[in-house]
Formats: sequence, structure tokens, C-alpha cells
Amino acid sequence: METIFDHNITEEEQIVLYGHVLDKEQYLSFHTGPDTDSSNGELFHLFSIRNDRRNAFKYLNKVKDKQFKFDLQSNDILSETE
Repeated sequence: METIFDHNITEEEQIVLYGHVLDKEQYLSFHTGPDTDSSNGELFHLFSIRNDRRNAFKYLNKVKDKQFKFDLQSNDILSETE
């Protein structure tokens, strides 16, 4: 499963996304199993806060659950970083 740690997430980005900093081991302990929608949603948010819309929507388009995809799009994470 591809995660935010595969894309060199910074401590500052973790604080924006989660409110605190996790190491990879802590992160993986909360993400057991092949929940790719959750991982892709987090990658969507990571690339959104990096203002990398191409990659953000690449991961958003991988989300299979329609309601979750809608919820991700409704979350205005970019306004929190500007």
C-alpha cells in the first residue's frame, strides 16, 4: 500500500493533516489492512496542501467509494494552509 511516507511528508505537513507528528511505525499501526481508499485520500490531501493538483486528483480518482470521494472533495484543506 502506498502511503504519505512514500512521498517524503514533512513534519509541518503532518501537523496540517493530523494535528501532530507521527513516525512511519505509528502511522502504519493505525493503517492495518489494504484500505487503499483511506491511503489514497490521505495522498489526495498531501498533494492538495502542496498545491500539486495533478497528483492530488490522480489519487482522488483512485478512491472507489463514491461517498468517501465526495467527502474528500468537500474538505476545504487548501484554505487552511493559505
